[in-house]
Amino acid sequence: MKGIGFRSTASEVHYAVAEGTPAEPALLTVDVLRAPRAYEFPQALAWYREQCIALIREFEVHACGVRLPEPLAGRMGSAARQGAQKRANIEGVLMEACACMGLGCVVGPLATIAARLGERSVTTILEATSFRGVKRWSTLNSNKKEAVLVAIAALSAREA
Repeated sequence: MKGIGFRSTASEVHYAVAEGTPAEPALLTVDVLRAPRAYEFPQALAWYREQCIALIREFEVHACGVRLPEPLAGRMGSAARQGAQKRANIEGVLMEACACMGLGCVVGPLATIAARLGERSVTTILEATSFRGVKRWSTLNSNKKEAVLVAIAALSAREA
């Protein structure tokens, strides 16, 4: 089985594709998507959708996962709020694209994703030099590590 995991920001989408089981995953690829700068935001959303579907087809993915932001308490500044809205729109497009392809989908904040993997501490996982034998783990930045975690969690989507 293959799973794809997405970790979005306001301006890019990190993704990872893994196969195997959550206990013994094998990382196939990890990369980032950035919509062309000339695109207006609605065009960028359509572009992200097309790229998501293309990746699902290319890697013959069976399940997906989308990492959502952790719940925030308190106020956000205007710039942060605008970024959060863009990120939410991108995440919605990714979830819709996966659903339209008939994939099982794991969705939630990082703490939920980690719990699904039977892990207690997200910080410990992200700071570790290795995780479940995933190659290159120590060389990945935090956004890519989060995408990998979501891809591994997606491997359990059909098991749930």
